[in-house]
Amino acid sequence: MNPDLMVLEERDFEAIEQYLKTSEYHPHLIDEGTAQAHLAGFKTAKERQKGCAIEVVRCGRVYCMAGFFQLPCLQDLVLRKLKTLQAYAAGPILQTTGFVFQNTTDSNDPLRLHLINFIAENFRDLNQQNLKAFWETLDSSDELHIAVFRRKAEIVNNFGVLMKVEDD
Repeated sequence: MNPDLMVLEERDFEAIEQYLKTSEYHPHLIDEGTAQAHLAGFKTAKERQKGCAIEVVRCGRVYCMAGFFQLPCLQDLVLRKLKTLQAYAAGPILQTTGFVFQNTTDSNDPLRLHLINFIAENFRDLNQQNLKAFWETLDSSDELHIAVFRRKAEIVNNFGVLMKVEDD
C-alpha cells in the first residue's frame, strides 16, 4: 500500500465506496453547469465558509486516492466539485497543493494544472494570507515552483498585451 494513503481519513475511503455504488459521493454536486452550482450543504455563504476548508483538503486526498485506484471518472468529479468551492482559503488550498504534488506525477494532470493556475492568479493574496505555508508549498516541489512562476509570467505578459491593445 502507498504510505501516503496511511494519512487518509475513513471519510475519504467512504467517498470511494459511495462513488463505486452511486457514481457520486457526499456532499453531492448540485446544479452543475449553472451559476448556482454548489455542493449539498454549502449553499449559503456561511455554510461555504465553514465547510469549504475541510472539503478543499478532502478533495485533494480523494483525487489522489482515485488516481491510485485508477478511477479517472472519480478524479473528474472531484475536480468539478473543487471548482464549485472557489473561495479557497490560503491554508487549505496550499495544503491540498502540497499533497497533490507529492502524490501525482503527470505534469499535465488536470488538478495539478488547476492548482498551478489558481496559485499564479492569486499569488499575491495567497502570499499575504499565509506567507510561510505559501513558500513552503512552492519550495516542496521544483516542478510546482517553476510551473507557478511560468504561469504567473504568462499572466503578466498577457496583461501587458491587453494594456497595450487598450492604449492603441
